[in-house]
Amino acid sequence: DVSKAQEKLNKEREMVKEETLKNANQVKLNVGGTLFRTTISTLTACPDSMFSAMFSGRHELAKDEDGFVFIDRDPTHFRLILNWLRGYSNKKMSIPTLNDREKEELLEEAE
Repeated sequence: DVSKAQEKLNKEREMVKEETLKNANQVKLNVGGTLFRTTISTLTACPDSMFSAMFSGRHELAKDEDGFVFIDRDPTHFRLILNWLRGYSNKKMSIPTLNDREKEELLEEAE
């Protein structure tokens, strides 16, 4: 059916458009010497967070010669924090299984 095919194509175009917009807002981060790439929408997903304030556009962020914003923190758990933020807007935050020491470290970083 032509109308179903058109509807499917329109949905696909919308998904591609959303991804393209996300990619246009890419941010390069250097967290304690480890490089990460994400989007402003991910970093600002949790409105009361430090990242939301940093990347709100209200502050000028210093970048290194490669365009990375430096964050002077231990990068060990930063991937977990990013993944949690990625799921924040759709309420699908992933909480990995961690041992007690890792939980303590992660909670310290999250403060």
